[in-house]
Amino acid sequence: MSLLVCIASAKQSEENTGCLCNNIVFIDDNITHLLEPAANGYKVFLTSWGPTISEFIDLANKHKIPILEDSKILIDKFGV
Repeated sequence: MSLLVCIASAKQSEENTGCLCNNIVFIDDNITHLLEPAANGYKVFLTSWGPTISEFIDLANKHKIPILEDSKILIDKFGV
């Protein structure tokens, strides 16, 4: 699924359910998939427990995108 479709789907979900964008979270190991959702007001997190490229970490820091270093944090933050 393309990033624009994901954002369009999220916006459609907001309209259909009343769920605000601050309740929708994008989590990915590729920073390029997170820049647009972040710019549109969504919560985004870069994962670093996989084969994360160092440039992705640098870009995440530059754009103030939080980095998840352990998959167990998903349970603590989101209950998944």
